[in-house]
Amino acid sequence: MKLATALAAAMLAAALPSFGAAEPDRHVPFVPTPDDVAVRMLELAKVGPADHVMDLGSGDGRIVITAARRFGASGTGFEIIPHLVRQSRERARREGVDGKVRFLELDLFKADLDPATVITLYLFPDVNLKLRPSLLALKPGTRIVSHDFDMGDWKPDRTLTIRGPGKKPGSTRTRNLYLWVVPADVDALWCGEGNATGTRMTIAQQYQRGTATLSNVRGVYHFEAAIDAHRVTSLSGDGRIAFVEEKDMLHVREAAGPFAHLQGTSFSKSCCGSCAY
Repeated sequence: MKLATALAAAMLAAALPSFGAAEPDRHVPFVPTPDDVAVRMLELAKVGPADHVMDLGSGDGRIVITAARRFGASGTGFEIIPHLVRQSRERARREGVDGKVRFLELDLFKADLDPATVITLYLFPDVNLKLRPSLLALKPGTRIVSHDFDMGDWKPDRTLTIRGPGKKPGSTRTRNLYLWVVPADVDALWCGEGNATGTRMTIAQQYQRGTATLSNVRGVYHFEAAIDAHRVTSLSGDGRIAFVEEKDMLHVREAAGPFAHLQGTSFSKSCCGSCAY
């Protein structure tokens, strides 16, 4: 059993691209994402000219170069193997996009990801999990696409399964592409303002879902909520309420049932764990 496990681990390592780590194994062979899969990844993220794509473990640079050449985006590739960085830069020059992309020889855990609007990944599963806190800290709305490997209990917003040629003639292989959109950070106590003064709401958030408790003199209400890049929307409980998040404020855009009186009001994020009333 131990031998079988070791062999399985070795086969997995051989099937994955290179990536940065504290002590990277420079002997892990580079396995490129097929060109058609790279295109599907960028399509899944709805990449456009306004985007900046960052590829973590960029290999020969094809995803970043494709993002620039086909979708008009700018981009950065992070790769720890020097000859792949040189190859990527030369390929960008040949394809006429060297003014829109750059490739850095850098451990991906040391990369500044803040400029990204789209992140692409084809990494070991445990590396995805180590990256997850940094990815969740990116600005809300950032899209993340991973080739073949998920993020554990952070469930994707969308999964795309595609079939293509396998290694053996006439064979096929199934590939999974996973998309996440970084949600707004609303895990906090929220204090009603104006006509909502005296109303408190706590949200316990886990990725794109949350459990909320809203209380005021009218009663205490509990509901499950969906959380995306800019909105919090009730999914259960009495009535309906939906907020738009903007700069540590939640603005009520829809309210019905026991929440109707909150229509048009706003809540501010508490900075000290309590409301001033």
